[in-house]
Amino acid sequence: MIDGRGNIGADITTQNLGYWNLFMRFSPLVISLSLFLATVSSVGYSHNQDDQISAQAQAFMDKAAQAVEAGQWDEAIGLYETALALHPRNRKAYIALAEIATQQNLPGKAITLYKEVLEISPNNQTALIKQGQLFAQKGAIERAQANLTRLKILCGVDCANNQSLKIAIAKASNKGEILASEISITPESESQN
Repeated sequence: MIDGRGNIGADITTQNLGYWNLFMRFSPLVISLSLFLATVSSVGYSHNQDDQISAQAQAFMDKAAQAVEAGQWDEAIGLYETALALHPRNRKAYIALAEIATQQNLPGKAITLYKEVLEISPNNQTALIKQGQLFAQKGAIERAQANLTRLKILCGVDCANNQSLKIAIAKASNKGEILASEISITPESESQN
């Protein structure tokens, strides 16, 4: 279409600007809403995946628990590791392996396994308590205190879950003080000429 001044498509340009204004007005809202929905759905999806263990992984977990009761540590470890291969974010399997490591007097390995649990679920109180107790046993009082601080945030200052970790920290602190008091410094005897 040619208007009186020789401009072609004047009506089309005005109409396109109307659509463009409409698009620009609502696009931030649409983008924000889509990002929100994507975030909410991904959080829900990951939460469900961690809490739901497959039937096959659960069968290995049950066999492993029976092996633990029978005192067959190596078999239990193999079964728990198989359950982890089937479901890598299985917090219960990591905790069970950490408890076995503690029973076998392998506190460093247990601490690492509890760390795996806390990477999957940072608010897991069992892992915070047990790892904190092991830190205290090894003399890492500051790290045990960090776990206790986290527990206080999660369940309150006077929470019953805090008590066992408080006791472990107190024992480790007292043990360190006793050991330090047992050290006596004596001046070197002067050699006589």
